[in-house]
Amino acid sequence: MGSYRHSRRAGLGLADTYAAVDQAIATEFGGERFVTGQLAQLDCVTGRLQWLNAGHPLPLLVRRAKVVDALACHPVPPLGLGLGQPEIATSALEPADRVLFYTDGVTEGRNLDGEPFGEARLADLLVRETLDGQPAAETMRRLAHAILAHQGRTPHDDATMVFLEWPGPPPDRAAAGGDEAQH
Repeated sequence: MGSYRHSRRAGLGLADTYAAVDQAIATEFGGERFVTGQLAQLDCVTGRLQWLNAGHPLPLLVRRAKVVDALACHPVPPLGLGLGQPEIATSALEPADRVLFYTDGVTEGRNLDGEPFGEARLADLLVRETLDGQPAAETMRRLAHAILAHQGRTPHDDATMVFLEWPGPPPDRAAAGGDEAQH
């Protein structure tokens, strides 16, 4: 965490942040342990989303109240193994787009009959909550409750989610046109 925070405060990009965290974990644990994760960066003016995925399911994009697809990217090795340079994925978000980053514990969590929660159920809930006009925070709360209710017990694996919604460029940038919003 210290390496990540230092990288963020120093203004490092995602590839350099990945390398710094990878090195810190490798140094601490001698290559015997690793950490999965996703790193992302959103330009709040332009809607440009960059991310890398080190061992988790691909994030889901909700656009115009439909799950368009998983945001594709080349997976990179988990952090701490020192196995390579990450490839950064980029996507141009549109106003009102929502993106859900999540761990496999969300979709692989099983109910008492052994049925996994699944990506289709997760995508369906995202769409329904969006169609109902639920704000991002309420959508996230409802997703968490649905996942816990499905499992009927404490999850056996981590079930972590990060949900973002890009409202569009700030009003002063949108009125000025696209030129001033680029940086």
